[in-house]
Amino acid sequence: MHPSRNEPIEEWPYLDEGTMQKTRSCKVCMTCHWFRHHAGVNCIPMLTCQLHQGLIAHGEHLTSRCQGWPERPMHPLRCHRQTAFLIALAC
Repeated sequence: MHPSRNEPIEEWPYLDEGTMQKTRSCKVCMTCHWFRHHAGVNCIPMLTCQLHQGLIAHGEHLTSRCQGWPERPMHPLRCHRQTAFLIALAC
């Protein structure tokens, strides 16, 4: 999926608290199919949400989600593995 905004990704607005909500489940930005990362200026990673066409602050992709997170059946064991992986990354 290609972004529909005309401006470069570096100029997208950051998603705010009205869009993002904290969560302790495996349903976070990083596990969402709308999540992407791009190499920005000086190869600094830019975390993006293609659904909202916005930037995600570093670290928020591990602890937050939006209402657009796709509700699809997920095997409970897979959810636990993803959560363990995310916790290991955050440490």
